[in-house]
Amino acid sequence: MKIIATGMLVVMAIIYFTSKSYEAVHPALGFVRAFAEAAMVGGLADWFAVTALFRHPMGLPIPHTAIIPRNKDRIGDTLANFLKNNFLISQLVAQRMRNVDLASGIGRFLKSPSGEEGRLKSGASRLLGDAIASLDKDRL
Repeated sequence: MKIIATGMLVVMAIIYFTSKSYEAVHPALGFVRAFAEAAMVGGLADWFAVTALFRHPMGLPIPHTAIIPRNKDRIGDTLANFLKNNFLISQLVAQRMRNVDLASGIGRFLKSPSGEEGRLKSGASRLLGDAIASLDKDRL
């Protein structure tokens, strides 16, 4: 993606300078020049914004850059709290687990698994058989 983005920026620069030099030939080239200029400014602004999130652009210690590495622990803690408070609520998890029928899901899968028919089905069957056999040994 870096190569494509850099290539597009170079193409817009070529279009800009070409249309600027031939603008006297046809007035409509002024619109092409303005489009290419806006694309270059937008591309450079996007590059700076994305680079500033992860590191210091051009190695310069500009304030408010390298935001993610500097705040990664705080971002991780905030994300963990968000997940815990919005998705891992015990009532919500319990409600979803009540709707899960694991036994019939395994049965449907073993009857006709999606994907690789032979290997997946035999592997799952063997795994389930071994699990049941180990349960029977524990009871004896």
